[in-house]
Amino acid sequence: MIQHQILAILFSDIVGYSKLMGENESLALSLLKKNREIHVRYSSKYHGKIIKEIGDGTLVVFSEVENAINYAQEIIKDSDKIPDLKLSIGIHIGEVHKEGNDVFGDGVNIASRIQHVARKNQILVSEVVYNNLSNRGYSFRYIGKYQLKNIKHPVKCYALKGEGLNSFQYYPSKHIWKVAVGAIVILIILGLWYFVPFPKFKKPDVYSIAVLPFENITAQAENDYFCNGIMEDILTQLSYISDLQVTSRTSSMKFQNATMGIPDIARQLGVNFILEGSVRKDLSSVLVTVQLIDARDDSHLWSGRYIKELSMNNIWEIQNEIAKQVARNLEIKIIPVDFKTLNPKPTDDYLAYDFYLKGREYYRRFYPEDNEIAIRLFKKALTIDTSYALAYAGLADAYAQKVLRFGYGKVMLDSAEYFAKLSILHDETLPEGYKTLGLIERTKNNMDLAISYTQKAVKINPNFTDAISNLGFYMVNIGQFSDGMTYFQKGITLNPRDPEPLNYMAILYYYIGDHEKAKDYFTRSMEIEPDNRFALLSYLLCLEAQQDWEAYASFSDRVLSYTQDTSTWHLNQGMLSYHRLDYQQALYHFERIEDTLRVIDCYIKLGDTLRAFRILEKMKLKYEKDWFYRPHTWADFWIPYNLTILNLLSGNSSEACKWLEISLKEGRYYMFRTFMHDQIILNQSLPVCAEEILDSYQIVLNEQARMIDNGVLYP
Repeated sequence: MIQHQILAILFSDIVGYSKLMGENESLALSLLKKNREIHVRYSSKYHGKIIKEIGDGTLVVFSEVENAINYAQEIIKDSDKIPDLKLSIGIHIGEVHKEGNDVFGDGVNIASRIQHVARKNQILVSEVVYNNLSNRGYSFRYIGKYQLKNIKHPVKCYALKGEGLNSFQYYPSKHIWKVAVGAIVILIILGLWYFVPFPKFKKPDVYSIAVLPFENITAQAENDYFCNGIMEDILTQLSYISDLQVTSRTSSMKFQNATMGIPDIARQLGVNFILEGSVRKDLSSVLVTVQLIDARDDSHLWSGRYIKELSMNNIWEIQNEIAKQVARNLEIKIIPVDFKTLNPKPTDDYLAYDFYLKGREYYRRFYPEDNEIAIRLFKKALTIDTSYALAYAGLADAYAQKVLRFGYGKVMLDSAEYFAKLSILHDETLPEGYKTLGLIERTKNNMDLAISYTQKAVKINPNFTDAISNLGFYMVNIGQFSDGMTYFQKGITLNPRDPEPLNYMAILYYYIGDHEKAKDYFTRSMEIEPDNRFALLSYLLCLEAQQDWEAYASFSDRVLSYTQDTSTWHLNQGMLSYHRLDYQQALYHFERIEDTLRVIDCYIKLGDTLRAFRILEKMKLKYEKDWFYRPHTWADFWIPYNLTILNLLSGNSSEACKWLEISLKEGRYYMFRTFMHDQIILNQSLPVCAEEILDSYQIVLNEQARMIDNGVLYP
């Protein structure tokens, strides 16, 4: 039966043994025997198991990596006392497959290949071993990244430093002149270093960092939520440091299980530094290892290893310490406010924290059934700790998602508001509750309150990308385009692999009538996420506004292929038929999706005015009733929009203008563009009052477009 286990794997080899065997077989066999005695002597002391000998090589496994490194030091020390017996050793931590008395697997192969790189009296370890041991009193020297035979990805190797150990590369005598030249160069550099104040760390113009998804080195895959939670909480801690620009979780998660190198990832994320790590969790303890990398030259700045009993105090201390160590190693001064923000613990109960992390994982899946699970998990966290502010914020987000993403009504919005306010009541320093209240007030069309709450969230956490993008959208919605563009650009910088801030920027350009620029941003969004529904449909709106019907026809097929949305396809086909003056075919498509306004228009165009006006009067009564009982949310503008169109079709100019003004007041520039590009309106002779209302909005947008063209607002 094959067993799987994570072990420390050690390979040792006698340096020059093959050559010695050819020259002096008796001496070689004698050294082999002495080598075996040394291994046996220390294997029991350090709880190692000698698996097998392969010629002069020895394979030993350990359950603890510290035992492996101590064992290696002992056998190097003893072998060095014996003439002609010199060892080279490689150590790695990895999963091995045990079958009978043998072990095999990638972990064994890597340890073997590292040993081949090692020189005389040298103990080489892999990066994972280095991360586990570097803060336990051991000293290592990074010697380089090696493409090992039959190993897919390059492996970073570190040499253990200590008495009697060779921590430097071994140079053959025929290259001694290179060593001499190198030594002279080093002496010159050291002399310059002494007299000239060269900086040891090259400070960047902008301190920017991404925290990559942490590797789950636990045997159970279901602990992924815990690893993601630890990574995100460390990211959040870093985001409070005012001088540090932190890439959002959304963009960082795009590189989970990525095979590209750190410099390439950093380039795509637009950052100078990368923090990566791993988490191992069992029933009673947690192990977190991290390393900070300068992506500019792929060099290691700092690494840490934290193994502690599984408790909320310990987890929070680990996250705080990592954030502070990153700041120290980047030579960023953390102001007192930052320290204060970094220190608070969200809950004293680990089980409540665990439920919260699980809830957050389900919430981010963005499906109705997962959102319901998230709500249950957040509530479980709150039954354990009734003052857990983050859990209240999570619950508020989940209820808001039911309204904004899944179409639930006002009751759910009230629940979201209730829990968001409870979050702030329990901890007014957390930005999450303010962000959600901003969304709620925007949904209720209270834009001043929406902006105020969201500004508070961004002030608390200047890297809070969700709040930053929302704030930009709210600013644009009230006509403050300059502020909106500033926030959108910051959102794109902090979240370069997320389509949402790109979509926001595209909408801004759509508002001011620059459809080519809007299409450029939507295209960038779709390059990241080809099936992004919002970008796909909005790109069609740009083509409609440009009256580019050939491109519209082609792109509508692409939309269908990605979304499988036949309703949108029928709308698109109806629009194309309407543009071609084929009103009968247009009517067929509009009836299939119950687009009543366009159905009425098609009947009028086909001369069936009796049927058209029968439907029209019925719909006017319906929408007037809907307006009276409206839910008072941001989407209310669709009701007066529909009444505007109906009154235009019936020739009632004064009523059309009344509802047009209401619709624009409720929906502002969003509704203005909808009116300006609606094919029904384009085919109508608008009354003077409607022209005046629309012109007043167009004047504002023309001025904004002029300022952007002149570079006044361009980010």
